[in-house]
Amino acid sequence: MPLYFSFVRIYAPVLGLFALVGIALGVGFMSLQPQTYDVSLELDIERIKTPNDEYYQYDGFYAIRATNKFAKVVKGWFQTPSFVLSVLNESNRPTENLEVSELRNQFTSEKISSNTVEVRWSASSQQKARATTQAMANTIQSKLDASEQKDRSRFTIQTSEPVIKRHEYNPLFFGGAGAALGLFVGLIGALGYEIRNRNV
Repeated sequence: MPLYFSFVRIYAPVLGLFALVGIALGVGFMSLQPQTYDVSLELDIERIKTPNDEYYQYDGFYAIRATNKFAKVVKGWFQTPSFVLSVLNESNRPTENLEVSELRNQFTSEKISSNTVEVRWSASSQQKARATTQAMANTIQSKLDASEQKDRSRFTIQTSEPVIKRHEYNPLFFGGAGAALGLFVGLIGALGYEIRNRNV
């Protein structure tokens, strides 16, 4: 019988025990994770038609193209530290200890259609998720008002009702990771014990 088969057969109970302990520790670690909520918010962007707007003389193609282009701009706002900082301050969230890289990673934005941007983030409670949603709407409106003074192109951005779901941790992941770590520690310990006995 190959040496490694004999090794596994001899130390199988020990390795199994370490794996079980690892599973218990993994699941226990999962239970200590803070409760968070996953939040998704859709931003619907529309270009405002004006009576003398040359872009609307035909079939609205230029308006669609302008909206699509502006949606890319809106998507980029949520990776801009100054904009994110304004949202967090508006929602009364502490920002003193946040680094620039952390501000960039507060939100995830994705353009899911020519005029719709989805924004996702995590919140510690449903109340804070809704407070951030309102702060986001206020900051967006301030941004639109400021840009309107510089550019004759006007847009509206409507925020949807946020989808707020409790984040569920996967026990299989934590249990599996704990089992793998337990087996590794058990294997190292068994090898060390075997080597020490051979050198005696």
